[in-house]
Amino acid sequence: MIELVGIGEGKEFEAALHLRKQLLAVWPDLSQHADDHVKIFVGLKLYGHPIEDIDLFVVGQFSEPREFDIETAASWSALNEHSL
Repeated sequence: MIELVGIGEGKEFEAALHLRKQLLAVWPDLSQHADDHVKIFVGLKLYGHPIEDIDLFVVGQFSEPREFDIETAASWSALNEHSL
């Protein structure tokens, strides 16, 4: 399951949707998986800290380790520069 939490509009939200799409491209079953969870927090505020605004914060919990192709991650970087 992938859950978006926080602000529901703007560039940060669009980035979160893009990240969700990329995660599902790597792990298509994640959207319906009962035991594996990813939360994407959008537009967090941490008042009183040196950095108060966090655009995206991602946490995940998986029932078993998941494979991740580092070359796919590198291609994400190139896509992000042109798509956002």
